[in-house]
Amino acid sequence: MIPPKSLPQIADEYGAPHKTFYNKLKKNEFLRENLDQGLQLPLQQKWIYQRFGYPSGVNKADYDNVD
Repeated sequence: MIPPKSLPQIADEYGAPHKTFYNKLKKNEFLRENLDQGLQLPLQQKWIYQRFGYPSGVNKADYDNVD
């Protein structure tokens, strides 16, 4: 089971400053409309990873069955 993650946690996975990461998210209309302020569920994480690529340390296969 994939645990929920905060946006700062996901930004850290990419090695990006949190503010820079938030700005990238805001530029993507789909993500801006579909992400929560708090913890991101596995499906929401998958949307982020699909748009920006899977960071090292995140196994793409873990998200294959997430719908």
